[in-house]
Amino acid sequence: MRLICLSLALSVASCIAGTETWPNTQLVTEYYDRNHDGIVDFERHHDRAYDLDWILCDTDFDGSYDLRINIGFDGRRERVHIPVERHVPITPLTKPLPKDWTSWSPKT
Repeated sequence: MRLICLSLALSVASCIAGTETWPNTQLVTEYYDRNHDGIVDFERHHDRAYDLDWILCDTDFDGSYDLRINIGFDGRRERVHIPVERHVPITPLTKPLPKDWTSWSPKT
C-alpha cells in the first residue's frame, strides 16, 4: 500500500513540476511624439513572445487616438476615439516611424 501511495505521489509531483500556467511574457509599451509638441501621438504595444503587436495613432494631432492597427497576424485596422496617454515617458525617435502605419485609412 505504501508503494502505491508513494508512486502516486511521485507521479503527481512530476506532472506539476514540469508545467507552467502561462509563458513568461513581457508586454512593452512605447510612446512617441512625432511632431515634437510634448504630447504623445503614437503608441506601440509589443509582446516579445507572440505576434500580437498593435499601435494606436493620433493621425490629426488633436489629443485623441484615431486609429488602431494590429501589426501582428491580421493587420486589422479600426477607427477609435481614445484620449492619448499623459504623464508617460516618451521614447526618443531614433529614426522616422514607417509612413504606412499612419497613412492607412481605417476600414469603415
